[in-house]
Amino acid sequence: MDSIIQYFNVNALGIILFLFSILVGLFVTSRLFKLFGLGRFKNLETNGSFGYAVGVLFNKIIVEFRHLLALVIILLFAGALAYAMISGDTFSDKMDALQAVTSALGGLIGSIIGYYFGESAGRKKEDKKQVIEGREEEQGANNAGGAGGAGDIEEVGDIL
Repeated sequence: MDSIIQYFNVNALGIILFLFSILVGLFVTSRLFKLFGLGRFKNLETNGSFGYAVGVLFNKIIVEFRHLLALVIILLFAGALAYAMISGDTFSDKMDALQAVTSALGGLIGSIIGYYFGESAGRKKEDKKQVIEGREEEQGANNAGGAGGAGDIEEVGDIL
């Protein structure tokens, strides 16, 4: 039993890289099967041509790249923090490593979080604007026969 533990202790990095490469290989194979409509993806609506597959691939890379990049940076930050926590012999060495990691990558993480929260706030603002425009159109349809006096303007002001 000790020999197995020693083997894993000595070869841990190689084992982790091997398992990671298997996962990446499975992911890429699954994406290729989906792209070309093979296997369980036969019934999906695809053109089946190589040009179509390449076009879809580049489209997905462009659309999903910012999410992938954000995920990679966050994982890099988490990995660097974990390494900083286990590196160093003394507490002051660990604190120096943590300060170096957070000062180097902390602003980048803040930018990513700000981007995603800003994007969701922008979507909410657009949705609210569409609701307001819809209400204005409804009021306009209801008051189509009327004079449309100052009371209509106050009601729209209350919505805003």
